[in-house]
Amino acid sequence: MRATLPLLLIGTVGCGPSNAPPLALHDALATEGGIDIWWTAPGSAPGEEEETELDDALVSLIDAATTSIDLALYEFDLPPVQEATLDAWERGVDVRMVGDGDEVHEAGYLALEAAGIPIVSRPAGNRIMHHKFAVVDGQAVWTGSTNMSHNGIYRNDNHSIIVRSTDMADAYTWEFEEMFGGEFGRGKTALGGSREIDLADGSLQWHFSPTHDPIDVVIDAIDDADHSVAFMVFSFTRSDVVDALSRAQARGVTVLGIFDESQANGAWSVDEDTASSGIPTLIDGNENASGFSGGKLHHKVLIVDHGTDNAAVVSGSMNWSNAGTTDNDENLVLLRSPSVVTPMMAAFCELAAIATVHPDYTGALPDLCSDLDDPSDDPSDGTPTGAVVINEVRVASQGRHGVQDAFIELIAEAPTPIDLTGWEVQTDSGTVIHTFDDAHVGGGESLVLVGDGAPEDMGKQDRMNGVLFLGGIDALVLVAPDETVSDRFRIAGVRPGASLNRVFDGDPSTQPASHDQLTRSGDLASPGRRVDGRSWHQSAAPDQFSINEFLPDPEGDDLGAEYVELVNAGSAPLDIGGYTICEDSQVCHTFGEQVLLPDEAVVLYGRGDHSHVPGALLSDAGRLSLNNSGDRLIITEPSGTIHEEVSWSTSTRGTSWNRAIDADPGTGWVHHPHADHATGTLSPGTRASGRPWTEALD
Repeated sequence: MRATLPLLLIGTVGCGPSNAPPLALHDALATEGGIDIWWTAPGSAPGEEEETELDDALVSLIDAATTSIDLALYEFDLPPVQEATLDAWERGVDVRMVGDGDEVHEAGYLALEAAGIPIVSRPAGNRIMHHKFAVVDGQAVWTGSTNMSHNGIYRNDNHSIIVRSTDMADAYTWEFEEMFGGEFGRGKTALGGSREIDLADGSLQWHFSPTHDPIDVVIDAIDDADHSVAFMVFSFTRSDVVDALSRAQARGVTVLGIFDESQANGAWSVDEDTASSGIPTLIDGNENASGFSGGKLHHKVLIVDHGTDNAAVVSGSMNWSNAGTTDNDENLVLLRSPSVVTPMMAAFCELAAIATVHPDYTGALPDLCSDLDDPSDDPSDGTPTGAVVINEVRVASQGRHGVQDAFIELIAEAPTPIDLTGWEVQTDSGTVIHTFDDAHVGGGESLVLVGDGAPEDMGKQDRMNGVLFLGGIDALVLVAPDETVSDRFRIAGVRPGASLNRVFDGDPSTQPASHDQLTRSGDLASPGRRVDGRSWHQSAAPDQFSINEFLPDPEGDDLGAEYVELVNAGSAPLDIGGYTICEDSQVCHTFGEQVLLPDEAVVLYGRGDHSHVPGALLSDAGRLSLNNSGDRLIITEPSGTIHEEVSWSTSTRGTSWNRAIDADPGTGWVHHPHADHATGTLSPGTRASGRPWTEALD
C-alpha cells in the first residue's frame, strides 16, 4: 500500500518535476515541441458511438509518468483514467488533483480520495473549476474540451491535445499551484512573462481565466481573419464576439458556425442574434443522448483562415460566455499548427454535414469544406486500399512487458493466395517492424506474424528472427512494395492478455476492439481463426438476430409502454442495419446501422422517454401495435428474406413473453416469471434475471 506523505506546496514554477527523466512518449510527442490531437466519435444517435483513442492517449501519458501528475479535472468518472492514476500513485508517482465542489461525489474523485491522493476543490456554488488538463513529469500537458466522463468520451463531440513542452508544463503547473493553494477564479495571480512556445510545425499560446480574460483572444483572432472563420462552440453568449463575426463578414470573410442544440435553446445563447443578423448559423445534429445526458457539441473551437499561412485554431476548456472568461477557472490555447488546424477543420466539416440550418437564418450557406484536400485523390498518400487487412493484434500476453505471445494476423478475401514478398509492417511513424519474404495470405487462410519463441499453435505463421515487440505503438501500417498502404490498424484499449480484433473479421472499415468483448465465450484471442474460433475455411457464422422478449399488454395505458426486445444470439458481432420488424397490421420499424455484440440487446418502443432502459430505441412508425389477444412479429433481413416469425394468441397484463432461456432462439416461449433465472414479470434491456446483458452467464 502506498504511504501518504505530506506534500510541500511548490512556491515557484519548475521545482520538482524538472528532475524527472525524459518522458517515454512516441511519434509526434517524442521530442520537445511535439503535439498530437484526438477526437471522440459519438455519431449522431444512440448506438452509433465508436471506441476512441482519446482516453487511451491520456492513460498512456499517465502510464509514462515517473515523478509527478497534476490533474485539474471538472467531471471525472471514467474508469480507465481513474485506474491509470491509481496505478501511478501505487508505483510512487506524486499525484495531486484540483476539482470542483459541485462534482466531488463523482466516482473518480471518490476513488482518488480513498487512495489518499490529495484533492483540493473549488467551493461548491462559487462558479466552477472547469479545467480539463493534466501536467505529467513537468514535461507534457494534456488539455482540450473533454471531460473525463462517460458522456464526455462516448456521447459528446470533443477533442483533446497533448503538447510536449516543459515551458507549457511550467505555466500550467503555476495555474495548478494557485488552485491547489486555495486560490480560485479572481483570487489567482497571473503568471508573468511570455505565454508562447514554438511547436514542431508552428506555435502555441496559452491563456487562463480569469487572469488573462481570454475572450479577447477569440475576438482578436476573428478580427485578424482574412479568408474564413468557422466555429463550433458549446455555450456562446457573448455579444462582443457576435460583433467581431459581423465585422469579419462585412469585410468579406466567409463565416460559418455551429451551436450546440441544448445550449441554443437557452435564454442567453446568441444563436438567434447571429442567424437573424445574416451570419450563417447551424444547430448541431448530435442526438446521441440519454435523457438530458450526452448528445452535446462540446467543443470550444474557432478555426481561422484554414488552408492559408495565417491559419489558426482556438481550443481549450473555455466556453464563450461571461462566466467562462471572467469567473471560472479555464484555459484557452491559440495554435498556429497545420497538424492541428487541418484535422480540426475536417472535424468541423463532419459536424456541419449533419447539422441543420438555424430557423432564423434565411440566406445561402457558404461552402467552407469543398476545398479540403481529399486524400483519396492520391493513391500514394496513405489511404488504405484494403487488399490485405490487419485483422487481429496482440501486443503482449502478460501485461505490458510480456512479448512471447505477441502476434499480428493478416487476412485477405482473395480466393487465391496473395504473395507478400516485399510487403512491410510499419509503425505509424514509418519504422519498419518486419519485411515479408516468401509469405502468402488468402485462399481461405490468414497469416500470423510472430516473434522467435512464440507458440506453434497460432495458425499459419511467418516467424521473425527476433522478438515481436509492439509496446508503445499507436498504430500499425501495412505497406505494399509500391508504397501504397493496404491497411492501418489502431492500437488502443488493450486489455492484458487480450488481442484487438476488427469488430467484423476482415473488414478494414471497422475499428479494432478488445477480443474478449466481441465473443460470447470471452476468449482473449483467436490467431489463425475467426473471432468466434471458426476456421477461415468456414463461412462466417450466420446472423442470429432474434426476438427475446415482448410485452403486448402493459399495466395501465398501452401507449408507449409496449416493447419488443431483440438480441444478437450469434457468436460474433452483428450489424443490424437494414433489418425490419413488422407486425401483422404492417406497423414496421427498420433499424439503422448499429453493431450488437453477442448477447447484446435493443428494446424497441413506440414512443416516449425510455432512457432508463438499456438499448432503448423508438419505432420509425411512432408506435407499436401488439394485439393482446394474438398477433405476429416478422423480422426481415436487409435482402428481403424473412428471418424470424413469432406468434402469440394470449397475453397477461403486466407480464411479458420471454424465451425460456435468454438469447437462445432454439427455446420456446414462456411467461416471464417461468424463464430461466427470471425475477419479476418483465425485464426490458436486461436478462430475465435482471442482470445486465453485458455480464456473462454463470
